[in-house]
Amino acid sequence: MLLLTLVPSTALSCLAGVSIKEEKLQGHRACVIENNFFKAVLLPDLARFPYSYVNKQTGHEYFHHPVPLSRPQRKFTFYGGIADSLPWVDCVSGAKSFQDKGFLYTSPWKISTQKGKGWVEFRGQTGFWYLDPVTGKPGHLTYIKTIRAYDGSARLDMTQKIINSGTGDAKFTFAQHGRICIAGFDDADYLYAPGTKAYVNYIQGNPRNLIKSGIVPGKSVRWPDKLLTEHIWTKRKQQLFAGSRGNPGIFCFVPAYWGVAGDENHRESLWFISSPVRLAGKQFVPQIGILNRKKDYLLELCTFPCITVEEDKWKQDKLVPILKPGESCRYSITLSPRTGVSKSDLPKVKQVTPDISVLEPINISGNVISGNIASSANGTLELYSGNNLLAKKDIKAGIYDFSDFPMFSQTHSHNNIYIIFKSNAPAQTIKINRNKS
Repeated sequence: MLLLTLVPSTALSCLAGVSIKEEKLQGHRACVIENNFFKAVLLPDLARFPYSYVNKQTGHEYFHHPVPLSRPQRKFTFYGGIADSLPWVDCVSGAKSFQDKGFLYTSPWKISTQKGKGWVEFRGQTGFWYLDPVTGKPGHLTYIKTIRAYDGSARLDMTQKIINSGTGDAKFTFAQHGRICIAGFDDADYLYAPGTKAYVNYIQGNPRNLIKSGIVPGKSVRWPDKLLTEHIWTKRKQQLFAGSRGNPGIFCFVPAYWGVAGDENHRESLWFISSPVRLAGKQFVPQIGILNRKKDYLLELCTFPCITVEEDKWKQDKLVPILKPGESCRYSITLSPRTGVSKSDLPKVKQVTPDISVLEPINISGNVISGNIASSANGTLELYSGNNLLAKKDIKAGIYDFSDFPMFSQTHSHNNIYIIFKSNAPAQTIKINRNKS
């Protein structure tokens, strides 16, 4: 487990039990967000959002830190955590070389913190000039990041806004480059996103046998496939990667609104839950980027299915979008742990909100409800018919089975029946299947 040595500073603490502090971590400016569920460390000057996340209920760190912070940064250094990367991630294109992971970690940041009733918030802003890797024309992007946490919840809400603050067109790619590792790497780790197809972006290692089997860069493959989702190095992987050295693996994109990295042994998982990507008045499905390698893996939220500076891809607007001067790209993402969830539950999940995953469909028959959910927060489930409250139940974070939900009157119509989950975070609506009694 990562040991953090922090120098205390002034804290903004709200009475509801969540705090945010500006501190120093091995010489780096840090913001520490903490409640009874977790302790998260942000390193804005390194664009790590977050650098560390420790689940207080289990004691497990959720991110990998390959390089210690004590090592001086030379270009991009793999300190770990989630590295926000703009205007590109991978940086080599032919004979040209560009700054790896973009410029957010070398740009000056202005930060502020605030508190409210049951929540705290971090806000950071930076901007930079860069040269388009194909045209050589200068562009300027402004990046605004907000992170909010709540009392009684394990989740972190993040919003990202990218603005073309220059005078000409600006092309970019963006990714939240996440080095996730729940309680260390082992054969029980897995990755997941809902869908039926994945787009293979690139292969690390000898691709000969993979291409023969139908896994070809630039092509789609059937999804999910254990080769891509499970971390265990099976005989099948050994055969497909025969002749590979180092840390071979496959990077693919899955168009989806949520993705999961988990540890089956501990029944712990970290969920990335996204809004649509909104760019210049249009909406797009975000891309869950998954890199599963022999020694480690990554899961990252990407705006579009391209993260590399490659001339043929960079020229395609569907892969690398254009912002006109004054236009913006924005979306929100929630990092939300779930405990008690098995990887076998994931294909059955039909609804996901920032705090709730519906593991079994919620059905109502007469005045009885069935089904179960995983929650990352303490809160109240309220059952409504239209505007009429029928019943409610306080629940704790974890797995909740509706078998002990209070029975209720059948005097109201069940045509418009639903559940609202209420906590210190914004309310979330849960869908119900109505069965005829």
